[in-house]
Amino acid sequence: ELNHTNPSKNTIEKICELIKLYKEEVTVSEIGNSLNSSQRSLQIKFKIATGLTIKNYIQILKFRKSVDQMVNSDLEKLKLTNVALYNKYFDQSHFIKKFKDVTKTTPKMFNSDLYFLSKKR
Repeated sequence: ELNHTNPSKNTIEKICELIKLYKEEVTVSEIGNSLNSSQRSLQIKFKIATGLTIKNYIQILKFRKSVDQMVNSDLEKLKLTNVALYNKYFDQSHFIKKFKDVTKTTPKMFNSDLYFLSKKR
């Protein structure tokens, strides 16, 4: 079986499962404890396999969830502050800064039809 020939792949899958299980609210330390592995070892394996740090991966999932919320909600009814706080950003301005870092635009100017990450239901 593949898991026996590629233990790193199995580790990466377990890391991703834990992150999703805890809804992105897990630390690298907690992942290490769950998998009986050092943080450093996990970070190296994850970076080699994905090109991302575990923290970057968690941030991407968190951002994606925020975008999905915005895309699948009536923006007139959905307050940006609620999206920010629900997704564990410190406040609305923190969310807007992170949003601009990724999309190069503000949430208000964001056009979900042109953004490949948005997933309309």
